[in-house]
Amino acid sequence: MVMTVPAAVVILLRRSRIHIPGLSVLTAGTLFFSYTVLTASWSPSLNVLKRELLFLAGGLWSLLCASLVIAPERERVYRFLLISGGFAVAVTIHGWYWINLYGSLVTSMELRELDFRAFYQLAGRMSAIGAALFLSMALYEGFLSRRQLIALLLGLFCGIFTFLSGSRLSALGIVGALTIAFLAGARDRRQGQWVADVNRLTLLGIILGIVLIVSQLDLREMETIRRLRSLFLEAEAAPGVIDRYGRLNYVQIAFALWMSSPILGVGLMGFGPLGFQTESAVNPGLYPHNLVAQILTETGLLGMIVFLGFLWSAYRGISLARLSRDPLLVVLLATSVVPWSIALFSQTISMQWKLYTFIGLMTLPAPGSVRAERRSDESPDTGDRRLSLSIRVLR
Repeated sequence: MVMTVPAAVVILLRRSRIHIPGLSVLTAGTLFFSYTVLTASWSPSLNVLKRELLFLAGGLWSLLCASLVIAPERERVYRFLLISGGFAVAVTIHGWYWINLYGSLVTSMELRELDFRAFYQLAGRMSAIGAALFLSMALYEGFLSRRQLIALLLGLFCGIFTFLSGSRLSALGIVGALTIAFLAGARDRRQGQWVADVNRLTLLGIILGIVLIVSQLDLREMETIRRLRSLFLEAEAAPGVIDRYGRLNYVQIAFALWMSSPILGVGLMGFGPLGFQTESAVNPGLYPHNLVAQILTETGLLGMIVFLGFLWSAYRGISLARLSRDPLLVVLLATSVVPWSIALFSQTISMQWKLYTFIGLMTLPAPGSVRAERRSDESPDTGDRRLSLSIRVLR
């Protein structure tokens, strides 16, 4: 984070004006972070609170870089996505190596001895971002073009690993990302009506077909599928047999704590000490594993109102009409489903750095508001009705 400060300062100084939408989002986000820090004054937490306050600074920096440094330039956003995809591929390669070496990333005793018990979550989340990014990009490239085939290959490479890693949230994020990418772009520009593009339907069928074939080869080895089934079984269980440290029990306890202080909340990281009598970062039950539940429980209704205002400042410029003519925004929105799925089932307020980054990127300027840049070796008048994404995002 410290290493990025000089680069961010240089970029900001080179610009002749401030990105007003990004400044609006940063202001709203700073207000939310400030109120969250204020709740620490009445929090019962003594140990983990200090760590969370430090991590909040990282979340604020992620938001600042995304909204004021990266988002103002469409080309910079496009490069950021590609670099993120590159990191995702690198993490996925490492993850495939560990699967071949240790087998299951969830139950491997070797990884537990190395204290890498959560590696399946970290790797699964990053690979899911790569899968969502590349597969949604593939929907907007020329049908069966070289770019589309490369994007499809990288997306499937990351996506299949996600289903093997055991990260349930990441797998759901990929499904949501593909749904958003297809539905948001399948609209006629002139009539504004929903149109099922044959090429996109075909590509979507190819993606689903490959995933189904791979899953049927050995379904029992698909760790993510197995853990998803366990989640459904937990939801169907009787109240008396619900896992004490399961997601459903977390939500129930969070609701009870929220009712004890509905307006101001119990304070940042107060869920663990009050709900599970724990202050250890390595023990379960430290937080509700749900961003909405944590905001309501620890910051109260007032904190939720401030958070909703933060989201409104970022997403207010998005409409169906704009999505139909802005492929880069569709790809950005689709990829953001992964950090949103993680936020709704895992991590604390202060650790949602990926989510805050994508919220800041939603202030991306609309097409036509920046100077169009085209590759010199490609013409927009090509016979393909849908131009390559790398050309269209810069218009």
